Amino acid sequence: ILSAENGTFTLQPTFEGEKRTVEIWRDRTVAIDQGDAVARWFLSS
Repeated sequence: ILSAENGTFTLQPTFEGEKRTVEIWRDRTVAIDQGDAVARWFLSS
């Protein structure tokens, strides 16, 4: 599970394993870098 508090990301262990967690982290980071609306929603939710 990827959680965000005060703009700081914390990676939590998942049953899918570390590789999948890192992939999610990368996808979220790219989306935020691009100013993606979905990523902004994710951060605000």
